[in-house]
Amino acid sequence: QLADGGFDNPANTREYSAYDLYDARIGISRGNWRFSVFGRNLTDERYVLAWITDDAYWSQPRVVGAELRMNY
Repeated sequence: QLADGGFDNPANTREYSAYDLYDARIGISRGNWRFSVFGRNLTDERYVLAWITDDAYWSQPRVVGAELRMNY
């Protein structure tokens, strides 16, 4: 995902910076189960999601995990 920056309010007075997000997932499946490992925001990019009044709400940091799914 890529955002090239821009403005955060209707008056175009509050700018936000550009950012790049990289996510990945790899896994295997056999029969009725699947196992995968994943990462979101792998480069740990920090950016403002929204400004509400004078409070900034920031992006989620890097997340890594594993998932095991079984179908019955």
